Amino acid sequence: MSDSKDKAAIERPASPALRWLGDEKQRMLLMLFVLWAAIGYLDLMNLQIGQSSPVSVLYVLVLLPAAVVYGRTGLALAILAVVVMYHFTNDKHRLTSYTETEVLRLGFGVLIGIAFERISRDRASIREALSSLQRETKVREDLTHMLVHDLRTPLTGIITSLQTLQMGVVGELEADQAEMVDFAVSDGQRLLEMVNQILDVSRLEAGEMPLKLEEVELCELAEGACRVAQPIAAESGITLTNSCNGLRARLDPELMRRVLVNLIGNALKFTPRNGEVSVTSEPSREGGAHVIVRDTGWGIPKSDLKRIFEKYAQSKSERKTGPSSGLGLTFCRLAVEAHGGRIWADSEVGKGTEIHITLPADVAAARGGSKSN
Repeated sequence: MSDSKDKAAIERPASPALRWLGDEKQRMLLMLFVLWAAIGYLDLMNLQIGQSSPVSVLYVLVLLPAAVVYGRTGLALAILAVVVMYHFTNDKHRLTSYTETEVLRLGFGVLIGIAFERISRDRASIREALSSLQRETKVREDLTHMLVHDLRTPLTGIITSLQTLQMGVVGELEADQAEMVDFAVSDGQRLLEMVNQILDVSRLEAGEMPLKLEEVELCELAEGACRVAQPIAAESGITLTNSCNGLRARLDPELMRRVLVNLIGNALKFTPRNGEVSVTSEPSREGGAHVIVRDTGWGIPKSDLKRIFEKYAQSKSERKTGPSSGLGLTFCRLAVEAHGGRIWADSEVGKGTEIHITLPADVAAARGGSKSN
């Protein structure tokens, strides 16, 4: 019985006065009314004791909040309330009773109120436009994520079917047919990689990609990434080397391997024939690990260095290397930051680029040694 009474007391609707005060704008209106009355009282008291300078300039404190919170209507009502109060407290019976100073004071307060009303209106328009843009961006990203996710399954099926033809399971292919199938498989895998990259960037941004941390030797990690990129380097006539000093770090090996594969592949893409790409590691100043991917390519303009890690950003360099999702370096940045690390680029046009990664890892004593691919 007691519980039911307590529940009824809790569920009992609030009184009209409490509901009215529960609204932020209503509370502001009450505050403005109290402020308006208090300033009028002070104005009246000062006049009664013979003060030559009335405090009516404080009515601006009523005009400004009214203009900001209630807009044009609030400003008009506040101006009317101020004039009425000023008229009453200063015993003005007609317009000619106002001195030039009083008219200027009231006019100045009104002008300030109008200015604040315009500013408030502009800010409201900007906030509304920003909110609309954020909603549209969220809808677009959700739609993109859904479409990309739905593309992955049929694309995987197409690649698997083409690989079955490629292996000759359903019969040997002629030379021209085999070449076309190889081309289709290669492009299909590249498209699947772009699809997965979009999904991974989305998951990393949302913090939905858990890290599987392990103690990893950076030299072995770099060697695995170089092994993946070596065929492209050989075909392009570029020397690819991996050298390190035996550093170990606690990280997600698969995710960081993909970061290195992305960075090495990007370096190879922008390095001319007979150029060089290298991966090195060293202790960082903070006591962690510092990985550097260097190339002797065309370089990146300084104006682009800060934006190359942004989504869909493309360098303004005149060198074009084919289509790109614009998410490779974004993925690298998000993956490194997920490890608590930092990534940045140093470059000089015509001389090459260095991509630096620092990881706050536990670093073992350097054991020396180098490996090459």
